[in-house]
Amino acid sequence: GTIEFILKDYHVAFERNHPRPRFDLKLLRGPTTTLLINIRDPVDRFVSAFKWRALLFCGKDDTRVKYTKGNKRPPHIYPDKVCYGGDHQEEKQMLHQDFQYDPNLLAEALCEDSPDFETTAEKLKLIAHARYSLNDWLKFLVDPEMYSAIGPKGIRKVMALTTEPRVGNNHTSLLDWHTQQAILELY
Repeated sequence: GTIEFILKDYHVAFERNHPRPRFDLKLLRGPTTTLLINIRDPVDRFVSAFKWRALLFCGKDDTRVKYTKGNKRPPHIYPDKVCYGGDHQEEKQMLHQDFQYDPNLLAEALCEDSPDFETTAEKLKLIAHARYSLNDWLKFLVDPEMYSAIGPKGIRKVMALTTEPRVGNNHTSLLDWHTQQAILELY
């Protein structure tokens, strides 16, 4: 969402590809010519993914409405009003019970010397926002078959930018800085 909010603030047209990697011919052959990739601090990404997914599931005494198919208010859009009740039980169990809403407990169990390392590494794949790596997102750039599918009107530029503020640089992110520079060139 961070890149989306910054681009909207600057009135930049874009197409969103989130939360799963999606490589279809439209992306590879055009009209998209520039791909922006949000590179996040891995610890920040891990904690954010854990807390976001834990928030979306109904808790024991939750007062939010339980989501049902057909409901036009899904939890990922209205997390303060709607939560997942019966879906994704294995993920909910892991986030709420096994690791008690605490990403630090999960991180500790992921240490190689932890007796639970192997089972926890498998459980980590349950967290929807943490199961994909940059390799998954950028597969089309290294897979020869996918790369050859990029058409003449397809992706020409790939920009990997951080959205975390940079110390000593007016606390702006690289994305903010590049967006500001692009806008200055247009005027």
